[in-house]
Amino acid sequence: MATCVRPPSLTSISKVDCAVQFNQLQRLGFVRMPPVGTPLFATEAAMKEKDAWVPLLEASDDTKLVITPFFVNHIIPPGEGTFAEENTNASLGGAGYFTGQNGVRPTGEFLGLPSDVYEQLLPIIDESAAELGLARMGLYAFNLKGEIISRGVNPIPFLNFFTGDPGSGGLNTKNIHNFSYSLQPGWYKGVTLLKPNFDPRIDLDA
Repeated sequence: MATCVRPPSLTSISKVDCAVQFNQLQRLGFVRMPPVGTPLFATEAAMKEKDAWVPLLEASDDTKLVITPFFVNHIIPPGEGTFAEENTNASLGGAGYFTGQNGVRPTGEFLGLPSDVYEQLLPIIDESAAELGLARMGLYAFNLKGEIISRGVNPIPFLNFFTGDPGSGGLNTKNIHNFSYSLQPGWYKGVTLLKPNFDPRIDLDA
């Protein structure tokens, strides 16, 4: 028989002293997810130094990190709960039953990508395909303050990256390549905002 043991009391909720704001994300760093127990950086202190990132940029194995071009209009939708049988006779009082949280699909726009740079992004589509099973790819996000969004020293897992051919509105407009990727439910657990001793938006360019 299944048992459900509740804690003797509710868990305390900490006071928020410093609010976390992602602000405007401007670039992403893509890398294959490292095996459990083998982080790409030894510590967060090491992660703050540019010298710790250079070997990843120069690697020729699974630790290779690639940086996207700058982008605009990056939006991460908020997660939403899913509820079955709301407002029906199949739930008590029609309240429904909580069944989980939806994954989200962030979107953004690359502007004016040359064809060769666009083609360099396409392998990420295959690398992040959901049919491969668990997320094989992870990302580090860099915002306009030069801060790094990650899961501590580890990247945030993602699936189903896509970017397509550009659209053009004609006179006085930019070519736009839409892009998107999938974050699974619970992706925010363990996420941190780190201010390094360099600006990853510009200092990690080859």
